[in-house]
Amino acid sequence: MNKPKHDFYLNAYEFYKWSRCLTCDSKMKVRKFCLMIHYQENRGAPLSMLSFNKSCKYCEECDMIVVQKSEIEEHLKPIIVELKMRFSPEKYFIFGTISKKDWLENKKIPKSPQKMMAAIHPFKEVHQFAIQPAGWYKDDE
Repeated sequence: MNKPKHDFYLNAYEFYKWSRCLTCDSKMKVRKFCLMIHYQENRGAPLSMLSFNKSCKYCEECDMIVVQKSEIEEHLKPIIVELKMRFSPEKYFIFGTISKKDWLENKKIPKSPQKMMAAIHPFKEVHQFAIQPAGWYKDDE
């Protein structure tokens, strides 16, 4: 694997789509990234590594990629079903990116999993953010 690149946040909140960065509040841009996804139906099942060239929200200041979970699952589910596996949202995780060049080469001539692993840039950090709905809250004492 290559040097870690980018911070990452998988947005599970369907109705919250940010236009500003969650950490620095700067305006986010839309940029395409080739995301690497690992899917395993169960412990004994073979591993599946998939890649998507996906439009994502991106903060240049923080180097953070934000992806909507529902959009990933919308693309992932038909592929998993086509591979004759049952789709379950808990069975996948996004673990890094690859360059557009490597992604295009792999589409033309599929590479071995070892060669693909060598091309992957894992994420520096995977963030978890929680939403607190607007309203009045009692101060914690």
